[in-house]
Amino acid sequence: MASPKAETKGFVVNLRKILEDYAWKKHLRKIGMPLKLFARKNKFYFDMRWSYLKFDHKTNWTSFYSAENPNTAVKPPVNVRAISGPNPQSTPKDLGVPIVLHSAEYENRTPMEQKYTFSTQRETAASVSVEFQENYTLGASTNIELSLPGDVVSVSAGVNGELSVTETESQCFEDVHVWNVDTEITIKAGHKAKAFLSVHETEVTAEFEVITTMSLGKDWFPIMVRKRDTDEIVSTIFVTSLHDVYSGYQGPNLEVIETTDEENRVGYSVQLTSKGRFKSIGWTEQEVIVQSELLTDLSQISE
Repeated sequence: MASPKAETKGFVVNLRKILEDYAWKKHLRKIGMPLKLFARKNKFYFDMRWSYLKFDHKTNWTSFYSAENPNTAVKPPVNVRAISGPNPQSTPKDLGVPIVLHSAEYENRTPMEQKYTFSTQRETAASVSVEFQENYTLGASTNIELSLPGDVVSVSAGVNGELSVTETESQCFEDVHVWNVDTEITIKAGHKAKAFLSVHETEVTAEFEVITTMSLGKDWFPIMVRKRDTDEIVSTIFVTSLHDVYSGYQGPNLEVIETTDEENRVGYSVQLTSKGRFKSIGWTEQEVIVQSELLTDLSQISE
């Protein structure tokens, strides 16, 4: 008899569906004959506590693409703050496209050097999109932590630079960054100047692979079989080995691996492989640039 294939929807491995099928078979075995002849699965639902399972994620970045050469893979950028916050010390000077957010003009028609205040506040929108080609779900959602490379900091990223992705096919994260400038500029006597506030628009596209290891957080994982009409629990199934549940569903994206704990007890984890594409559009490297030149008409300079 051929082994069953993993429940898939295109590129998705449905972990919940596999657990539901396992729990239903166990439930039928518990109630026995003749009751199982009259049991209908659609009359019940399965209550699971995902907190009883542990998920560890490791991100591998396979290739990066710049906006200038979208079809040519390049090495991962190092020390690039692509989404939130100015960081000129760690941002390459040639990164991104400079965009002027604000400008102001000044004239100094006095014989003395003059100081002016260049002040403004502007906003830019940043976005990150994640799209999966291969993935797993917990039913209607997923729970992948995507670790960003190097010093790339994303909107909605955690303190460790991780994106929490919950949508099964694609998800977009958006944020607004506020740029403030309040600086003093000096204009020479008989000169005019134009001051610019600029930031650099950065675009990074990358392909990634996330290896997720799912294991029992406790010694067992409970699944409650409940009646849909009354919520009554008719059976509780305790999963004590993920090998029993998933060993028949192994494939390129799902592998059952043997593990050993600190007390040398043998157990099993499930290793899941997700693949996708990451794209970020953001802003970095705030700069104030002052361009100064001599006034053409010096006759109106006041004494």
